[in-house]
Amino acid sequence: MVAIESCQLTAESAPSPAEPELVLWNTEPFYRLRPGLIDQRVRFDHHDDAGRLVGALVAGRVDSTWCSGISAPFGGYDLARSNETVANIEALVDGSLAAAEAAGVETVEVRAKPGHYGANEAALEFVALNRGFTVAGCELNTYLDLSGLATVDDYVATLKPAARKMLRRSVALGLDRFQVAPDDEAGWAEGYEVLRRNRVDRGRPMRLELDYVRSIRDAFPGRVRLLALASGGSMCAAALVYRVGVGRDLVQYWGDAGHELAVSPMNYLVATVVAHGLAAGASTIDIGISTEDGVPNHGLLQFKRGVGCRIEPRLSLVRCLRGAGG
Repeated sequence: MVAIESCQLTAESAPSPAEPELVLWNTEPFYRLRPGLIDQRVRFDHHDDAGRLVGALVAGRVDSTWCSGISAPFGGYDLARSNETVANIEALVDGSLAAAEAAGVETVEVRAKPGHYGANEAALEFVALNRGFTVAGCELNTYLDLSGLATVDDYVATLKPAARKMLRRSVALGLDRFQVAPDDEAGWAEGYEVLRRNRVDRGRPMRLELDYVRSIRDAFPGRVRLLALASGGSMCAAALVYRVGVGRDLVQYWGDAGHELAVSPMNYLVATVVAHGLAAGASTIDIGISTEDGVPNHGLLQFKRGVGCRIEPRLSLVRCLRGAGG
């Protein structure tokens, strides 16, 4: 299989070059997408004794609450280095809580990144829980680990025989696969409609409107990409992929709809996403949660695990400060 275009992304490409340490959901361009949200944005930075930036907590303030991950799947503490010391992580968390209390904040909510985002996540969870944060919510996240893979064939070799058979049948459909150009508005509308129908036809809401998808695409040039499969010139499957961190991709939506193919094109779409991720320098691809308020979607989980996804918890943490009786 030949890797499709990667929009010149590399393993070092950050969502926002001006704030390379931040996950996409914490960056200033993201906060500018929703009316009024930028006015709620606060950022606390911690530097070590030498003046080096250790990390940051970015949050949206609503009344007396700081929420990191506001209007987003998650946010969380961001570290400038991929493997920070626990002492510096403690100082970051402690400093952010002191800054929140000084600002009159009563509650700090952190919608944390799941563990596959790096070695710092386990240390952050350890520190947060020992600083009085409690678990307010837990979802089951899924991701594809591309580390150690050089080609799509390497990925295929990790699959069980049944999944490899489904992929062969999906590839045998002879579908065209491509990345929709950023200025192909008709193509983006067609791909969006495939994604919308996929969700609505299965009883799941489509929370992002087409205008918003176009806005986030334009706010993060080359970082928000639409991959597609087509049969007879018409799209039958699509994936909306974000670069959410250095070397980290995320599938915001994927799915198939509007076709009468003999087999599902989804296994080929997954392989296409993997090919694109490898070409773009991604080490992991976050496929998102397969639960709703902690209740698993067992069919969705079975499909994701069948195409090679790993599972992990994704936590929402809350800390009540002394101003709220914490």
